[in-house]
Amino acid sequence: MNSKEIYKKHKEILKCYEWVWETEKTNNINGLKYYYCGIKSDFKTDSFKDHVDTHFPDENVYLVTTPYKSILTTKTEIVDEIQKFIGKRDLFIFDVNFKKVISVNTYGTFAKGVIVEFPKSRERKEGSKLDFKIYSNIVEESTEKVAKIIRKPSKILEKKLSKDYGGNMESLWISIELVKSYIEKGKTYKFRFQKRVNEDYSGGKDYYYNVGKYSVIPDFRKLEELPNELICDYIFGLIYDFTKILVEKSKKLNGFNARKFSSDFLKYCNEMGYLLSFEDN
Repeated sequence: MNSKEIYKKHKEILKCYEWVWETEKTNNINGLKYYYCGIKSDFKTDSFKDHVDTHFPDENVYLVTTPYKSILTTKTEIVDEIQKFIGKRDLFIFDVNFKKVISVNTYGTFAKGVIVEFPKSRERKEGSKLDFKIYSNIVEESTEKVAKIIRKPSKILEKKLSKDYGGNMESLWISIELVKSYIEKGKTYKFRFQKRVNEDYSGGKDYYYNVGKYSVIPDFRKLEELPNELICDYIFGLIYDFTKILVEKSKKLNGFNARKFSSDFLKYCNEMGYLLSFEDN
């Protein structure tokens, strides 16, 4: 592989695989075990080379730096090569099969890990809570106020409805579509259930499993006419209407208790003082 191919492979591994790092109970951030190698004249040549020798099974290794300077080198030469970049940027060393990695940061510390491919599917762990989310992040000028009004109560509902409802659905994401062009271009979706989703909704997690997704499409003219105090009644009413679809799909969701979820949603909205307005009325 040339430099660009090596760098591209590293980005693919970063996105599509789990990086399992060596950890220890008493160490700093998230238990990740860091080793010190230093930078420039303080670089611990012998110590670092020992770690490389024991961590990687073969003599050849990849050093990933930039799209233009990533190379295939050897464990013997890696110390000289890494000193050209250490302290200037984060570096990665991989074995030739991209199964093991050493990550070196600009501060002169490094961590060791292995690369594990994410499974294509998994069973929901019995007793685990549903990860329920309401998204209204993408707006236009005319709907910006709607997103602001529903944001705080949405977070409260998310927390209250993150319960164990059985079945095989681990996450339920409701997207409130507040941009007309998205709807016109068909970027919305009816309810769909996916065994594995490559999304980054929580800052770092690459894959989610057993995810239900649904777009809620409001009447934009009605949104413009509604006073601010009735916005939540209307939007949450649309979400409550959607729960009827969940009831219809409950068998396909392996017994997900959609009726209980629907009942809880209505109950918590009422407790928060919202009198939901329904499209059927």
